[in-house]
Amino acid sequence: MSPFIQSLEPRVLMAFADDQQAVLADAAAGRAALRAAAAVIRADLRTLSADVRAASTPDNRALNRALLRALRADVTSALAALRPGARRLFTRCAALARRVAATAEALESRPDDPRLRARLAAAAPALQAAITDAAADLQAALAGVDIGPEAAALLAANLSNPGLAASVQAAVARAVAAAASLATAATELHASVATLLANAAALPTAAKGDAIPSR
Repeated sequence: MSPFIQSLEPRVLMAFADDQQAVLADAAAGRAALRAAAAVIRADLRTLSADVRAASTPDNRALNRALLRALRADVTSALAALRPGARRLFTRCAALARRVAATAEALESRPDDPRLRARLAAAAPALQAAITDAAADLQAALAGVDIGPEAAALLAANLSNPGLAASVQAAVARAVAAAASLATAATELHASVATLLANAAALPTAAKGDAIPSR
């Protein structure tokens, strides 16, 4: 092995180990953010339902029930839309990243192995495509997490109840914050994967830095 590869190997091997740990940590944070978002939104929905029932009068009870049904349907639909993209991003992409890291690490030790090189040449673009698609799907689903219209309708139907207004505004703020946390987790995972892919692309083409001849 050339002195260049000998000096590079420990640094790159450590980089791949660090990259993989960063990806797995970001993916775990994303899964936790998804669970937290669902829990927060569902808890606020239960609280709002109880508050609206307590605040209802004979004049607006039927309207409040209809508005709560619409809010529940919107929340259920939004959470259902979030799960597929989030699972692909924080579970499937993490598994693909682990494969890229393991293959790149093995290739650094055996740079002349054509099977490893072919495996990495397939795995890296697959990871890039998967994370790009999953992130776009999650971003579109996050745009649908908006209980503002239903909240505004509830406020309009209960103008004489300031306590309910405070509950509604707090629920909207928490939903926005939960969606933002999930978006941040997605951004951080995307950055960690980009670092991993950049390190994989920086691997020498062969043991002496020469391209492997085409056959």
